[in-house]
Amino acid sequence: MAKTYKNSLFEDYFTPYEKEVDTNKDGNDKGTYERYISVVGDLLDQDYVPLIDEAVQNLHDVDQCLERYLAYKEAAVGYTHSENLLILYDTIPMRRAVLRHIMKIYRWKGTKKALTILFNMLGITNITITEHFDDHGFDSAETLDSDNRIFDSKCDQCTEYSIALVYGGSVTNELKQAILNIVKFNEPVICKLRSLTLNGNPIVVLGDFNDDFNDDFFI
Repeated sequence: MAKTYKNSLFEDYFTPYEKEVDTNKDGNDKGTYERYISVVGDLLDQDYVPLIDEAVQNLHDVDQCLERYLAYKEAAVGYTHSENLLILYDTIPMRRAVLRHIMKIYRWKGTKKALTILFNMLGITNITITEHFDDHGFDSAETLDSDNRIFDSKCDQCTEYSIALVYGGSVTNELKQAILNIVKFNEPVICKLRSLTLNGNPIVVLGDFNDDFNDDFFI
């Protein structure tokens, strides 16, 4: 028989003294305290061990994740109920369904593919993403340091990129906010946004996108 807390908890964590002094024995020579401990062990076996054994599924898998952790998974992919940035269904099955699709996109986070899919969901299909590459090298007696070069032992600067969007529908503040949310969600760690335009008009108007997203964007 496999070892369980029900049949081993008392022997593993208590001494023979507790068994000896307990005179209220049953037909199996188990006293009151030992029988109580076996009930606790059975609770561990039935209710807690399965949760521990399937911790990854109970915490991570969208379809099996315990209901009380769904809000944390939603927050992890950028949705919080308090900000009301989008409307999720109230029922648990629909919340799981929405998360299931979000998690698929989340696997592509930080890529052009993710940007394209998310912009397409807004009805924006004319998307131009341009990467800007700078040269790196050592100090020069003629040019010294320049804004476009990183020298000596310094770390290479991030790659800069630009996004140009063309949209034929009505341009609203809600659309602009959705675009900003998409860019914020997808921003790669080693990339720096140089410009973001919608129908030729800039949405990023000042500041460094990577320093503080909320302060740099104006709608």
